[in-house]
Amino acid sequence: MVPDAFIYLSRRVKRSLNRVIRDKHSESGADDRHLFGASEMQGWRINMEDAHSLLLKLDGSKNAFFGVYDGHGGRSRTL
Repeated sequence: MVPDAFIYLSRRVKRSLNRVIRDKHSESGADDRHLFGASEMQGWRINMEDAHSLLLKLDGSKNAFFGVYDGHGGRSRTL
């Protein structure tokens, strides 16, 4: 009998690339109150699974929103 952990690991490996994608996509910006930077790298995954949100002016107020979404299980989990 094969342990469940081994089966899970085997499935994860099949969903990986045979080489790492090291290309980075970065952005930065600022307003009178905030300065931000964000960078993402796909790595070993077949598709980019992470996402981020940057809203410097939330609903016209002085509030801002910064979110980082870690897409374990696919990009659809982050949206």
